[in-house]
Amino acid sequence: MKTRGLIFYFVCWVFGQICSAQTEVSIVPDNGTALYRCGEAATWNIYLEKDGEPLNDPVEYTVKRGGLEVVDSGTLELKDGQASVSASRSDPGALLMQLKLDAGSWKLNGKQMQKAAGGAIFDREKIHPSGEEAPEFDAFWERKLAELAAVPVNVKLEKVDNDEVDLWEISMDNIRGTKICGHLARPRNSDGPFPACANFEGAGVRRANPYSVIQQAKNGWLSLNIIAHSIDAYREPAYYEKLSRNELKGYPEMGRDNPETCYFLRMMLATFRCVDYLSQRDDWNGTVLRANGGSQGGWQAIAAAALNPKVTVLTANVSAGCDQTGPLIGRQAGWPKAFWQKEDSIRTSKYFDAVFFARRVKCPALIGVGAIDPVCPPEGVCAMYNQLAGPKQLIVMPAGAHNGVGHQSWQAALRRLENNFKTGNIQLEDRP
Repeated sequence: MKTRGLIFYFVCWVFGQICSAQTEVSIVPDNGTALYRCGEAATWNIYLEKDGEPLNDPVEYTVKRGGLEVVDSGTLELKDGQASVSASRSDPGALLMQLKLDAGSWKLNGKQMQKAAGGAIFDREKIHPSGEEAPEFDAFWERKLAELAAVPVNVKLEKVDNDEVDLWEISMDNIRGTKICGHLARPRNSDGPFPACANFEGAGVRRANPYSVIQQAKNGWLSLNIIAHSIDAYREPAYYEKLSRNELKGYPEMGRDNPETCYFLRMMLATFRCVDYLSQRDDWNGTVLRANGGSQGGWQAIAAAALNPKVTVLTANVSAGCDQTGPLIGRQAGWPKAFWQKEDSIRTSKYFDAVFFARRVKCPALIGVGAIDPVCPPEGVCAMYNQLAGPKQLIVMPAGAHNGVGHQSWQAALRRLENNFKTGNIQLEDRP
């Protein structure tokens, strides 16, 4: 029994469920991958403890198909803190098993939790988009790129003191009087040439964080990071707090009933301009140009690779914008979950959904998906991944939520492939 117990705790640690010296909540898929074939049973092994002791109190659970429809529920009777739940599905898709825990009583990696979850993805390579793209998808974006091309780039660079890299604040012009703002960095006191990376930020309204470009520049990159909005890149926190409460409150829903007014239009066009700008710099090596981001930033990175063929490699983790009409066929939509409620917004989604951008991505792509991510659920990310037209690899995180918990395998893949990305010698393996 002691040997089996040690093995169980080690498996829990591997999937990132350690909190300080003890595991308080652990849910581990029986096969270690969270990937199953249709008709197979997925089993989640559960361990709970409270105040350092195994919990033996009853705990309620639910199993949801596609993150929406409850297909099983009940109460677990724990023994020595352990129990298990099994479920299956006969068609491609995902299941999400959740435990109901007392609010404020539980932590997962130091974070307060009300629910802990286990995920399972069935026949992930057969998960398809829930809808069809707009017939004039390509014509629409050709017109929008022409609108962008009519706007002078008007690059402005302001040097920022930094002891480690050459760092600038940067701004460029975008359509309809909007702007693109962020940071640019490269290795200190060198003219290169360097591989380049365009980084795009996640959802929210906040100032640009130069940390990512500084780290990339220290590792040999010409690195650009932009914020998602047409606002100043680096001001006092109160500036961004005011915008998030007022002008930019609920921004994902702004203009969603028409692709011409959709808030994400200028955001996606900004990605094209960023890639073009890097490709025209004398310190770019002319070989490697990476688009990178997570969540909303992943959506932007996918759009960049679709709209601008100068992108040579795509890295996108837990990407937003995937399969926005998923609820129409019984699966959760990816963030922003704002496009499926009305006919007009459904039509708009057919121009912006990441699954349709993915069809135009020909470069190598490394994609991360969290099996327990409720914000950017696995079905949508898998549907997007399956549309990618070039070499690709999917990193499935069995304990991957959206807040960074359980993302160790994604970070390990980035570290392992870092030199390949920089040299352009990229070999990815698509394994169902």
